Amino acid sequence: MKGNYKLIVQAKNIYEQQSKDLVIEFSILPPWYRTTLAYILYVVGFGLVLFVSIRVASYRLKAQNKHLDNLVKERTKEIEHKNEELKEQNEQILHQKQEITDSINYAKRIQNAILPPFVEIKNSWKDTFVFFQPKDIVSGDFYWYNKIDENEFLIASADCTGHGVPGGFMSMVCSDKLNEAVTLTNEPDAILKMVNRRIKQSLRQDNKEGSTKDGMEIALIKVNTITKTVKYSGANRFLWIIRAESNEVEEVKPTKAGIGGHTDDTQEFAIHEIQFNSGDRLYMSTDGYGDQFGGKEGKKLMTKNFKHFLLSIKELSVDEQAIELEKHINKWMLNHEQVDDILVIGIKM
Repeated sequence: MKGNYKLIVQAKNIYEQQSKDLVIEFSILPPWYRTTLAYILYVVGFGLVLFVSIRVASYRLKAQNKHLDNLVKERTKEIEHKNEELKEQNEQILHQKQEITDSINYAKRIQNAILPPFVEIKNSWKDTFVFFQPKDIVSGDFYWYNKIDENEFLIASADCTGHGVPGGFMSMVCSDKLNEAVTLTNEPDAILKMVNRRIKQSLRQDNKEGSTKDGMEIALIKVNTITKTVKYSGANRFLWIIRAESNEVEEVKPTKAGIGGHTDDTQEFAIHEIQFNSGDRLYMSTDGYGDQFGGKEGKKLMTKNFKHFLLSIKELSVDEQAIELEKHINKWMLNHEQVDDILVIGIKM
């Protein structure tokens, strides 16, 4: 170990005579790696290594940052390019959507022109209402009216296959066929038979593979305002009656066959002649009202509940009934989408 040391040497001869002590002093120096200079070099070396390490790490970090920065710039350019493409595509889509919407709105104008003006229906019988709420811009449901003379008129509630644009096309075809048929006969059953045959001819529905199965369900009545008699014929669409002093809904059954589609060319449609009294009410409807989902549990309204609601508003005027029907179904829908076109026609005798 390092430090200062003394070596004391003493001699003795054979005669037991001792010599004086010989003191030898010496020092042991520390090894070179434990010298002050070495420690200084250690500190300097460590500092140098630390400095170099920091510089290397800093250089690598700067290089990585530069690489990342270039990568970000490249990705940003790609994103900007993609955004420009998406913007152009979005503008094209919006333009196409606007063109389609404009076309559908124009189709709606044509369809509205085909629908009978409500004022004409009111002129024939003022105690009549039509509640019509299409699902889309154009509708597969439609109402039809024809004035026979001052005392008689025909009115129908019709539901064509589909809704929206396809339903709109079918409604115009079916409405046109009703207009053709009424020039030849004004009896509801004969009209339906003729319309069935002509729609199948127009749509080439020969029951072969690939032929269309589109068609129509309809309730058609002929009203005599003097005798208060009604002739009804239906293709899968009923006629409901609420008598003035009754709290029940009478249902007149339709023929269980549609117009067009799978129905045979020679299909006959039953005719019902019903006598009414003052204050009696009759209703025709497509299936949209009862099939609408809504309420807290998101269920269908159902035909049974639809009938109960009609009973609850039977004492109101026809115009008030139309308002209440609209309020009721839209309240029932809540946040649910309308699933089908809705059409209800009511007449008070």
